[in-house]
Amino acid sequence: HSLTLPSPALFRALTFRPHLVHLFDTCPIALLTSFVLWLLDIPYVWSHHTRIDHYVQFLPQPGPLIGISVLRAFGTLMCNLCSTHMMVDDAMRNETPWLQNVDDGCKFFWKSGCDVNIFTPEARSQSTREWISGGRPDLPVVAFVGRMAYEKNIKLLPDLIKKFTEAGLENKCRWVIVGSGPADNDVRSQLEGFDNVVFTGRLGKEELAKVYASADMLFNPTVTGGCDLVLLEAQAAGLAVLVVAPRLPVISIVVGDGVRGKLYEPLNMEDAKRAVLECIADLDRLKAPTRAHAEAEFAWDRVIADAVKMYRKALTTPSRY
Repeated sequence: HSLTLPSPALFRALTFRPHLVHLFDTCPIALLTSFVLWLLDIPYVWSHHTRIDHYVQFLPQPGPLIGISVLRAFGTLMCNLCSTHMMVDDAMRNETPWLQNVDDGCKFFWKSGCDVNIFTPEARSQSTREWISGGRPDLPVVAFVGRMAYEKNIKLLPDLIKKFTEAGLENKCRWVIVGSGPADNDVRSQLEGFDNVVFTGRLGKEELAKVYASADMLFNPTVTGGCDLVLLEAQAAGLAVLVVAPRLPVISIVVGDGVRGKLYEPLNMEDAKRAVLECIADLDRLKAPTRAHAEAEFAWDRVIADAVKMYRKALTTPSRY
């Protein structure tokens, strides 16, 4: 989602007339490329995964004002020209300003997927459990996995951990923070001296799978994403992981409040503390259906089959106007 603009090489490539082009989110390169595709009458689909209107709020001033104005103007125009939009649910269309005029016949609902063979309960490791629990494997382990960036609301995580300490609940659970990014040093400095937190840095896929399977809960603070991959990977780890996530429409599809995890009011860390404590009190029941749900809904063979249907629809649907 950087501000990179299409290079001349991209336009030259499009003159070869690919059968279909897949655009990702309403970032600048997608907006400009969509206009070229429309001019050349090349079929394309446009998938929307992220609340870009929320992302621009983290730009330096006057970036947020300029960014949202550009997105509203050009996003609305370009999205109306596209005949096939891929969304996770109707809330993405209803809550994103430039998607609100997209016709029902132009939308296609599609869920992302994950590798359920890599992320599995069988990846659980006792040595990993010892590591991520800080030597207290008997306590529930809450994991954060993701890029440590301010637009991911990572700054809320120290607030939540401190709430447990202030309430004398530091021994209710352990926390493991997986990932790296621009907010890494900030988060580490805020939690310096906390012996109930372990930082792993960025991990490879196999090590990450062990962490998922060896933890008990995944905490997700972001409100800018859609069907975040970490939620699917956590569920695929099955009996060892459940999800604590913001109460957003698309996340409700994955979690199911009180079914495969607990939801909390977005950005409200007091309510997040309540959700974590309720999860701790009901871990076995909440973990039980997660693996089966991931296999049924997010395995790549099913997800790719749905994507192929969408591509075929786009190939037979002319561009609008």
